[in-house]
Amino acid sequence: MLNKLQKLYTSSLARIDPKLSNIIGKMKLLWMKQINYIIRILRFFKRIALSAGSLTVTTIFLLLFYIIVQLWGFTNGKYNSWLDGLWDMKATFITTIGIGLVSLSVNEQNNWRAKLKVQYGFRMAFTSVEQVMSDINRTFLVDQQIINDLNKEYARIQNKEAVQKNIDKSELDLKLKILLEISEHLLEKINFTELAVDQKNIQLELSCLNSEIREFISKPTATDTNYLYMFNKLNFSIHTIANRLSSPWRWDKDRKQKYYKIIEKYKINKE
Repeated sequence: MLNKLQKLYTSSLARIDPKLSNIIGKMKLLWMKQINYIIRILRFFKRIALSAGSLTVTTIFLLLFYIIVQLWGFTNGKYNSWLDGLWDMKATFITTIGIGLVSLSVNEQNNWRAKLKVQYGFRMAFTSVEQVMSDINRTFLVDQQIINDLNKEYARIQNKEAVQKNIDKSELDLKLKILLEISEHLLEKINFTELAVDQKNIQLELSCLNSEIREFISKPTATDTNYLYMFNKLNFSIHTIANRLSSPWRWDKDRKQKYYKIIEKYKINKE
């Protein structure tokens, strides 16, 4: 009910005063940008916090050294309180922990970017698998709308009538062998590198995809139900792997989509 009222209110504003609607849209975009900056800052501090965990052992040794120096100062009458020793060692604490945190954060950021580049390369290479599967869909499926849906986002094929009658099994096997060759090559390469996220899941799912392709190629004959099962299974597996490879950029993609929706909804003028 609340959503309906909000939509009615927004549309009413657009009809009454387009300029006012434009201003509201720009304010929403500005707010979204500020939220993005805050989230990125929080991510930065999260990386620092993770880096701080690596300095735990160093910090413990530094504290032990501080206690020893402090006790020695009490014995010689140099220190009257615990703060005296802490003040004398301020430079040691700042340089050791501060420089340590900065260097670890920089190294971690560089490693993350290197892994992201590798993962982006694999994501681009995986488009070859998607293109071959798209070609298989166009060749052996009937309904163009189903093909479009499968190419955009995984959509389960509901009935076997969507599969062409009298499929040439040798032609299908040839295309599946091409798909298998590309997929196996990617799996071989991915086993000897390091991705930013989801490495084990991607390896497992690529291995399962290869097994699914081999299983169908090995069948001497196939029924309509087998074909339907195969198309659903392969399309689902390929879309799952593509989504996993794209996961580091999903947040940015979602934010951009919301951004464009606001521009379209409020008909914001580009100045």
